[in-house]
Amino acid sequence: MPEVFAGVVCGYAVALALTPLGALAIVRAHVTSPLFGQSRPEGARLVVTSMALHVLAFVVFSAIGLVLGLLLHGIESNRPDGGLGSPNRVFTLLVLAIAAIAVLPLAAVAPRLRAPLLVAGVLFAGIFGWAMPHLAALA
Repeated sequence: MPEVFAGVVCGYAVALALTPLGALAIVRAHVTSPLFGQSRPEGARLVVTSMALHVLAFVVFSAIGLVLGLLLHGIESNRPDGGLGSPNRVFTLLVLAIAAIAVLPLAAVAPRLRAPLLVAGVLFAGIFGWAMPHLAALA
């Protein structure tokens, strides 16, 4: 199942892309917010924070990619029609909806984190929604 492998690869790509954003957001929030100030020990360096965040992001986004790969495999066998610049329009719309549901409420509640959250949502939708079906089609 090339879709599952493409999902894991895309999950790792999302983790690589979002780790710097997450680390910078944690460091900035550490200074301004007492709640986020407790999320990182005092004196912990940005490199240590980003390494811990990367390990967590790798596990989480690879698992999400695995599940999305299984979903793509199921959708591809039932509705293989293309559209929106993707080999599978239904899957791309589903990933866009997941990204919007996950990011937009958080961006509305946390105005200081709005820009990193929107960038993360666009990266998630772009890598999983468009790159993943193309990568799976190459196999």
